[in-house]
Amino acid sequence: MGIIDSFLSACGVGETTRPDAPAVQEDLQDAVELTTEHLDGAVVVRDSETGGTTITGTLSVAGETREQVTGCFASVLETLVRTYREQEGLGPAEVRLEAHPACDRTLRVRAHEVMPGGTGGRVTTDDLADHFEI
Repeated sequence: MGIIDSFLSACGVGETTRPDAPAVQEDLQDAVELTTEHLDGAVVVRDSETGGTTITGTLSVAGETREQVTGCFASVLETLVRTYREQEGLGPAEVRLEAHPACDRTLRVRAHEVMPGGTGGRVTTDDLADHFEI
């Protein structure tokens, strides 16, 4: 089986491509900004050979209470993961976004609070896609 795996790998079968982080970041930011829930803040995409792809950022979203912010943030996360999944050949990314209401920067809701992650509290784009049934 090792020879077959080596052959498939050499042909690029089953491999994911390294993302063009600035282009992916721009696509995700544009999609997030189109949501009615997003008020301010930036999405940041980082990629490295050793650490993989990570989506971070702090967003200001509609709502005033934790429950309202969580609901609005969930909508933003769904849009973000749909847009990420539309990118060709990208593997899963860890999502470390957080959101707060415009009126209270101290009230923070993190992605893992919207949707508990599968491994050690980490949330990935695959976890979110499963959660939102994408």
